[in-house]
This record gives sequence, C-alpha cells and structure tokens, in this order.
Amino acid sequence: MERELNDDKDLSVDSINEMEERRIDRLNQAGINEVDVLTQANKHLSTWNSYFNENIVRGKDDMNFVLRDQWTSVERSEFTRLFKPAMTFNKLYDATKKIAGEQRKNKPDLIVRSLTGKATQEQINLRANLVRTISYQSQNDLVYQTAFKSALMMGFGAFQICLDYESPRSFNQIIRYDLIPDPTRTSFDPTALKPHKGDGNYCARYFVFTRDEFFATYPYVTDPVSYIDPYMLLDFQWQTRDTITVCDYYVKEWFPIILYKLSNGQVVTETELEDLERRHKKQLEIVKDSESLAIIEKERPIVVHERQSQDYKIMHYRMIRDQIIDFSEWPSKYLPLIFVDGDSYYIEGRQYTKSFIHEARD
Repeated sequence: MERELNDDKDLSVDSINEMEERRIDRLNQAGINEVDVLTQANKHLSTWNSYFNENIVRGKDDMNFVLRDQWTSVERSEFTRLFKPAMTFNKLYDATKKIAGEQRKNKPDLIVRSLTGKATQEQINLRANLVRTISYQSQNDLVYQTAFKSALMMGFGAFQICLDYESPRSFNQIIRYDLIPDPTRTSFDPTALKPHKGDGNYCARYFVFTRDEFFATYPYVTDPVSYIDPYMLLDFQWQTRDTITVCDYYVKEWFPIILYKLSNGQVVTETELEDLERRHKKQLEIVKDSESLAIIEKERPIVVHERQSQDYKIMHYRMIRDQIIDFSEWPSKYLPLIFVDGDSYYIEGRQYTKSFIHEARD
C-alpha cells in the first residue's frame, strides 16, 4: 500500500525523508533497537494468544449465541437438508440487557483519598474535581458500560486510559478514558494475577486506521504493512481493504537500583543522593562566612543504610509489522489497559473465563 503524492497539500519527498531520519535518530538516541522491540512484542502477543485463545473462542461463541443465532451453522444446514423449520425464542437477550441497565444505574464512583493522611481536605477536593472532570469529558459511563457488557456476554472486557492532545491543533495533553468495543483485540501478560492485570509486565491493543487517516498522521511511513493480527484474516476480512492495523504496545522495562536511607528518614536513589550532596555543597559555599554555616552543616545528607532494589519504566511503542512508527515513555507506573473480569477461575495456573449466559447453552 504505497503512498501517492496527489495534490499540493501533500508533503514533499524531501520533507518525508527528513521525518524518517528524525524517527531513526530518536530511536538511536533513546538506545532502542527496533528489531529487538518488534521481536519481543511479537513473542509477547503470541504468548497471550496461545494462553487465552480458548477463552476467546468460547467467549465469541457465547456472544454469538445471545446476540445473533442460537443454532450453529451445522445445525442450520441439517434443518435445511431435512426440511425442518427451526423455531427460536431468545430469552437471554432481554435478561442481559436488564442486568446491563441495572449496572448503568449503579456505575462505579471514583473516590480520592490521601495515602499518607497528610493531604488537606482542600487538596483532596481539588483532585476529586479533576477526576470528575476527566470522567465527564471521557463519557466514562459509556466506557464502563461497554466493558461490563463484554464481561457479561463474553466473560471478559477491557478499557483504556489514554493521554492525547485535546485537538489536532493543540499542544495541551489531556487524560481520557477510551472504550474498547472488542476486548478480543487486546493482549495482557499471562503471569498477571490481579483481576485488572495491572501487575503484568506488558499489555497491547490492536486498532485500525483508514488509509487516508494513517498517511495524514504518519506521512513519513511511505509503505505501511498492517501489524500481524491473528484474527484479521479469518474474522475481519473487511479490514484488509484500505485499512491499516496498528498495535499499541506497553511494556515495563526493569533495571536495578541502589536505595539509600538517610539519617532524616528520607529514602533516595544514587542519582538523588548525588543531587542532594551537590546542593548541600553549594549551600555551604554560599554561607561559608556567616553564622548559618553550623545549621547548614547539620543538614548534610548522611547515609545510614543501603540496599539493592529494582525499578521500572513503562515504554509505549506504536508499531506496524516491520516498523516502530512512534514511541514515548508512559508517564505513569500503571499499565493503561484494564482487564475487566466477568467470572473466572484458575486451574493449574491457567485462567478460564465464563460468561453470564454460558450455562444456558445446551
């Protein structure tokens, strides 16, 4: 799918080449090996598909049963062959809609609290208002309801927390909830044990760009190839025409650190300790001939204990099949994709999900 320059609004070839060179320079400056990241992402997503595929197949069958047809294609062909008309009375759809309606009335309400107890009520109220504003602007009622309906009918759902520009012509970034209508196009870490899978090491989501939108957003990608979607060729044939599948991949990158406990109870890393010592030394130079010298000297950072620990940062990679088209460090310690568990259980370390209507199937 190669781009063609059609009119004066298109960028010149030199501009496109310059953008591509900047992309490669950014990767090199960040120390990112493009091939290694693409290989690791492919391995992680294949692991999830292998681990969770049984739940996905069963969930799609359950959703098809409650929404589309309560007879399989084999049964339908037998009815046709034997000239036996099949009567269908779908009594499940009404029940699931009523449960979804009750959930809409009892939607989750986020509460802001102080972790340490030191925050004032005014600070708590300010943050609570910010959360309410983000929720209102994101229409989080619809986001929660979509995830709940998926969990009800399929056994699991998902939604996403995004950081995006408030408009194409703005530099202001905002936080918003993003609904995921099809949770089968998300991936999580199979080693995660918490219900929301936030304790995993990675998560990912597939989504689709139209051809025109993709080239307007990423003009330096001249010959894009859709990311490998294991379900696209079988179940999403319409997406192969003038569309490009893109993968958003979030991964925790771990690294070792040494922690220092100071005499005042503060815990700092090696870099933070060096900054404190540098700042203290500068303060001593400023007050070296004054009476405050003794006071500043007492504030010198003294290490009383140290230990080996670990930390991580979350990297966000936006990828097509053979290229990282964009990347950034995710400004949070929490993965942005949230898994919504309907009803699941673990057997021999493997998770099995079950929809609300699963037992109604003969």
